[in-house]
Amino acid sequence: MVRTPSNAPDAPPRPAPKDRKRVDASTADAQRRGRRVASPPVRWAALLVIALLALVGTSGASPAHAADGAAPRKAATGTVRPQDGRLAGDARSLGAFFTALGKLERRPAGTLSILQIGDSHTAGSHFSGTLRGLFQERFGNAGPGGFPPGPAYKGLFSPTVTLGPQTWTLSGGLNAKPGDRLGISGFSASSVRPDEALRFDSADNAPVSSIVLTLVGRPGGGGLLITADGKPVRSLATARPQEGGFVARLKLPQPAHSIVLSPKGDGRVELLRVALHGAEKGVYYESHGVIGATVGLLQRWDEATVSAELQALHPALIVLAFGTNEGFNSSLTEDAYRTLFRERLAALRRWAPWASVLVVGPPDANRLPKGCPAEATAACSPTSPPSGTCAWHPPAELAMVREVERKEALAAGTAFWDWSAVMGGACGTHAWTRNDPPLAASDHVHFRPDGYRRAAQALFDDLMGLYRTARPPAISEAIPGVALRPALRPPQCRNTAVLNGTIHCLR
Repeated sequence: MVRTPSNAPDAPPRPAPKDRKRVDASTADAQRRGRRVASPPVRWAALLVIALLALVGTSGASPAHAADGAAPRKAATGTVRPQDGRLAGDARSLGAFFTALGKLERRPAGTLSILQIGDSHTAGSHFSGTLRGLFQERFGNAGPGGFPPGPAYKGLFSPTVTLGPQTWTLSGGLNAKPGDRLGISGFSASSVRPDEALRFDSADNAPVSSIVLTLVGRPGGGGLLITADGKPVRSLATARPQEGGFVARLKLPQPAHSIVLSPKGDGRVELLRVALHGAEKGVYYESHGVIGATVGLLQRWDEATVSAELQALHPALIVLAFGTNEGFNSSLTEDAYRTLFRERLAALRRWAPWASVLVVGPPDANRLPKGCPAEATAACSPTSPPSGTCAWHPPAELAMVREVERKEALAAGTAFWDWSAVMGGACGTHAWTRNDPPLAASDHVHFRPDGYRRAAQALFDDLMGLYRTARPPAISEAIPGVALRPALRPPQCRNTAVLNGTIHCLR
């Protein structure tokens, strides 16, 4: 993610151990039973004040304790308690998301989607994968999630799907060229050969009931063959009068565990994203990360394609997690970053005006002065050390980037979560490298799987603490938010495509 003379090259995190710890199911069941108890009518004005106090931290109690006195969840590694000051925003900044969560709890069918976009902290899947697991354990599992068109990086781990080898021609990421048509995955893959197949196998053995594909249509575009568990499902044409991205949703005849995509051989097929949906009740969590990316990645997106993707996905919450790479850019000025971040945040809200947005500020990261060997020191200074001193320290621009993101998020009416606060602030990464076992990688930028899980657990606890404070039924009726996505019910248009902002039935 960060390449500097004094830091190791960006490398993806190691795969998570198979015996990763999970939240106690009996605790989750008890919480679910507790949420069914009817609450007495409460005036919205009172709830608004309570939620505001809990969110901005004016109360001495943590959100979880102020809500119902429940004991905090035990984190995957150690105990992380919900704390005031990490999650900031006004009381309505997560209203659409909380409204959808409340409806999801009370209704027998329907799914809620969450989308996370970020850099290598997101690409590694340990942070987003833990969040996916926590949300799905509590609210139901609606599918494995979304993926780039085949493996984007060697060695990257996915907790939900095993990806076959990359046989298509891959482009995008930081190597995107002018004119590349990119969607939310940040990547594009193309092929014309029938023997080049992309394979997606459900890693947790949960069946897939429908798939969503983002493709590029063009004159002379080829057909795509879709196979589920070895059985042909359908052929999807990508030939269109004009070039442009479109989204196709296909309901499988029966649930499957393996999806294979291959060109028919009659023309070029260009694929941007694959999303696998499961049960029609629960949370669907999709994440896309590009190693080395900054929030400027969103400038490379094709607006029409992304609009179609977001319209089809209809996320109740978008998690925007950038800032580490910006923090290592010594030439970045505060004014320049404020302008860029404000523009990209505004674009995201324009593309998905119905969604709540959560900006996740960058975690702490440390570097050494140029010429200092990593093994030569065990010290860390919260500020840049004097010249000639070898000590780990946060890059000077990192705190500025975090503060710009916080201010812009709050000014835009979105929520902000301070990842670095989970680590104790400056030099937290250095401390995590010295933990037994280590929670951070030796590069002082990335984290071990347990470190990502600890941070994800803390974010989940903070969100659920606020959700319990401003919980339904009152919030669900008082805040005009995103509607719960109804389950796809055949025979009403089993297969659909979003093209130029219009939903079409695929016959």
